[in-house]
Amino acid sequence: MNIKDKRLDSILKLHNVDNPAIFYSPISIWLLLLCYLISMVGGIIIYLFTTFYCIIFVVSYLIISYLIAAKNNYSFAIAKNKIFIINPNFPFRHFKTFDVGEIDCVIFKQKNTKIARLFFIFGINCVEIKVGSKYHSYACHGLEMDAFDENLTEKTIEDLHLSIQSLGVPTKFLIPD
Repeated sequence: MNIKDKRLDSILKLHNVDNPAIFYSPISIWLLLLCYLISMVGGIIIYLFTTFYCIIFVVSYLIISYLIAAKNNYSFAIAKNKIFIINPNFPFRHFKTFDVGEIDCVIFKQKNTKIARLFFIFGINCVEIKVGSKYHSYACHGLEMDAFDENLTEKTIEDLHLSIQSLGVPTKFLIPD
């Protein structure tokens, strides 16, 4: 599949970024998994919606689930020796630019996801950018490992790693196969 987040294209255009290589981490992947879950247990959910407390529980679950997914879906773009980090999801909207020359190291790893699994979020990949003595950490749930043409996005976290490495930035890839 080739799922994209068109909001990123318009955000980059708004910031005058020309011809970027975009590494999407779309929240729609989480939404797809959630719809799959709902379709699997749809009858139970409909039955639960017959009581007021269950409605409150389901709505609360969906809100918390969205907030966790929205916070953990940063996307990346690379253009003109700059790395752009973008989160277009409300209320965590974020746009940050790093010049390649100021980056000391980029570390790719996984975050602990025990609680996130309850909200249908598995294996949150994380990109840490070290600038001086500061680490900037960005979770990218939708940016997956390469699964031999079975990925939901065109570019993977390995592609991002190789693209950053090709710019001459030291990297560490700590995500297990």
